Amino acid sequence: MRRLRVSPLGRRARDDTGLALVIVLVAILAMTLSTITIVQLVTSNEGAFGRDRQVARATNIGQQGLNYGVSYMQSYLAQTDASNALAVGAQVGSAGTPKYTGAVDGGTMSWYAVKSAVSEWTIYANAVSPNGAVRRRLSLKMGGTVTPSVTATSASPVYGYGYVMADPNADCAALNPPANGGNSISNSAALTVPVFIAGSLCISAGSPAVAEPTIEPSGLTQSVTMYVGKTYRTSNTASPVGTSARPIKIANVVAGCQAYFKKAWTNQVCSTSGNPTNGTGSGIFATTYQSQQLTLTKPTIDTTTYTSALPGPAHDCNGPSSKGLFRLDNDSIRNTSLQIPAASGSISLLHLKNTNQADAGNNFDCLFYDGGGNLVGRLKWADGNPGTLTVKGTVFIDGNLSLSSNDSAVYTGTGVIYVDGTVTASNGARLCAGSLVNGNCPTAWDTSVNDLELVAVNHQNATNAVSFVGDARVQGIVFANGNFSSTNGASTYGSVIADSGQLSGGTQFASPPQPPAGAPGAATTTITSNFTWNVPKGGWSQY
Repeated sequence: MRRLRVSPLGRRARDDTGLALVIVLVAILAMTLSTITIVQLVTSNEGAFGRDRQVARATNIGQQGLNYGVSYMQSYLAQTDASNALAVGAQVGSAGTPKYTGAVDGGTMSWYAVKSAVSEWTIYANAVSPNGAVRRRLSLKMGGTVTPSVTATSASPVYGYGYVMADPNADCAALNPPANGGNSISNSAALTVPVFIAGSLCISAGSPAVAEPTIEPSGLTQSVTMYVGKTYRTSNTASPVGTSARPIKIANVVAGCQAYFKKAWTNQVCSTSGNPTNGTGSGIFATTYQSQQLTLTKPTIDTTTYTSALPGPAHDCNGPSSKGLFRLDNDSIRNTSLQIPAASGSISLLHLKNTNQADAGNNFDCLFYDGGGNLVGRLKWADGNPGTLTVKGTVFIDGNLSLSSNDSAVYTGTGVIYVDGTVTASNGARLCAGSLVNGNCPTAWDTSVNDLELVAVNHQNATNAVSFVGDARVQGIVFANGNFSSTNGASTYGSVIADSGQLSGGTQFASPPQPPAGAPGAATTTITSNFTWNVPKGGWSQY
C-alpha cells in the first residue's frame, strides 16, 4: 500500500485540538469548584446569620428579664425594706429557684436578685433563644439613694390650757357627786390660765376664782378662756369668773349655769353677768359667751415607759454615774415598791439619807449613755440652799415622789420624771425653774432651757394622784392619772392635766409651757431614712 504522509501543518492542528480540550476541561473544573465554594459560602453565611439572630434575641430576652427584675425590686424594696435593713447576701429568688420564669419572644427568661453590698442589689437574668441553641446570662446592679423622711406631730391640745380636768363624770352638780366632790374652786383659789373642765365646775369662793392675769402674756390683751362641759355652779361670791372691768375672753358653758340664792340652787342665764349672790346673774363676766360642746382627749400615760425610760428600771444608770442611795427600782417589777428612805412610803428625792433637812451629802448623779456614747438621760441632785436638780430626757422611778420639809431646789434642763405612784409636795417645798425671788419661784422662765414635767401614773389608784399642800410651789407641768388636789396656799407655776381637781386656799397658776419630749402627748418628730433604688451607670454585664 501506498503510505499517506501528513503534513506538518496537519499535525499541529491535531495537537492544538487536544490542548483546547484540556483547557476546556480545566475551565469546567474551575467553574465547578467556584460554584461549590459559592454554595458553601452562602450556606455558611445563612447559618451564621441565623445564629446571630438567635444570639440577639437571647440577649433581648435576658434584657427584658433584667427590666422585669428592676421594676419588681424597686416596688418590693420600697414596701418591705425602705430603711435598707436587709443583710448583705439576702436574696429574692435564687439561681436554682428564680423569682420569675416565663416565655418571652418565643424563648424563655428567668431572674432572681441578691443583695451584693450594703447599698447594692444585683439582678441576674438567664435567657434561652427561641430555637434553644443560644443561652445568655446577664446581670445588672441597682444602687440605693438615701432620702430622709420627716414625720412631725403637734403636741396634744391639752397643753394649750393651763388647767385641764378631763373626766366628764367628775360632776359636782350631780345629786350624788363623786367622793372627792368633783371639780371645785374654793377659799380664794384663783386660776389665771385657760381652763377646760369636761364635767361640772363648782365655785364657792374667790373673787374672782377664774380671771385674767395681772400681766397678760406678750402680745395679748385677753388670754383666759373657760370651758365647762356640764353645769357651772357658784355660791358666796359676787364675781366668781372675771370682773366687769376685766372680763375673761370666752366663757363656754354647755349645760347651763346655777347660783345659790335664797337657800336654793336657781338657774341663771350664763351670759347675764350680774351678782349671783342676789340672784341677778351667773357671775360670769366674759367678752364672748358660748354653749358649744367641745371634745378634748387627755393623752394616755404610756406605762411601757417603765422599760423604755433612759434611765429607768430596765436601763439603770451607767457610765460615770454616782448613785449613792438613789435608786430607780428595787425589784424589777412595776409595783410602786421603791421607798427611800426605807419604810418611808415614798422617795424623798432631795433627802436620801433621811428626812432631816440639815443633813448634807445626799448627792447623786444618775446618767445614761446610749451605745454610741451619747448622753441621753440624766437626773442629778446637788445639795445647797437651794439645791440644784439637773434633768435630761425621760426618767422613770418605781415609787411615790415626795417633796417636803422645806425642800428647796432649782432645776435645770428639760425632761420628764415618771413616777409609778403619786406626787406630793408640802410644807413650803420649792421646785423652781429659775432662781428664787423672795423665796418663791420666778413668775416667768425660759421653757426652751428649763422645762420639767412630773407624771404621776398612780398605779395603786390612790385618792389623790397629786397633792400639793401648805405653801408648796412647783414650777413646770403636772400630769396626773386621777385626782389633783391643791390646798392651803399651794401653787403651780405652769399647768396641770388630770381627771378631776380641787383647788382651795390661795392656790394660783401661771402660764402653761409646752411639754418636753417624752411627756404624754408631747410633740414628736420622727426621721426615717428611705432608700430609693435606681440603676447606676455601668452596672450591666453579660456572661
